[in-house]
Amino acid sequence: NIILEYAYMIGLFYGLRREEICGLRWSAIRNGNIHIEHTVSRVNTLVVKDRAKTDASNRHCAILPEIDEMLARIKTEQARNRELFGNTYHDSDYVFTWPDGKPFAPDYLTHKFRKIIDSSEALDRRLHLHNLRASCVSILAHRGISISDVAQWIGDSVDTTTKYYLRTCSKNQLQTGQAMADILF
Repeated sequence: NIILEYAYMIGLFYGLRREEICGLRWSAIRNGNIHIEHTVSRVNTLVVKDRAKTDASNRHCAILPEIDEMLARIKTEQARNRELFGNTYHDSDYVFTWPDGKPFAPDYLTHKFRKIIDSSEALDRRLHLHNLRASCVSILAHRGISISDVAQWIGDSVDTTTKYYLRTCSKNQLQTGQAMADILF
């Protein structure tokens, strides 16, 4: 399912929580940015929230050409489905929807991600959907992006970003040790 693949890619790219992925609306894509303003969660029924999780979570991030291309493909697919389903299509403003237009629930993203992990021998069974957020943080930090910029990108505080999401690798530990050795010795 290409829409599901794009949901994971955009989630990884922006370090989105699953509720933010599901809450992404077309109306929040404007002026060359994705505005993270809404979440979707499920208790017994789908609950739509007109706000992000925290004040820091309410953010906007630039849309690069690769993301813009994914979004254009999603929009084309939705237009095709709208035609196919006719008056039974659920017109919503959500980016990630079922073919009939109903928005994805966060549990669906989690469940399908688990199936992907379990079906691949190459992937670590300990991986969870939320690890995409940690991967986003770690990739950006290891590329030299300041932790405050990374925290702003994912919509969290610097403390939370470093405490829960930043992963170090042995190469970085070696570089850190070498930097100290160069200074001291």
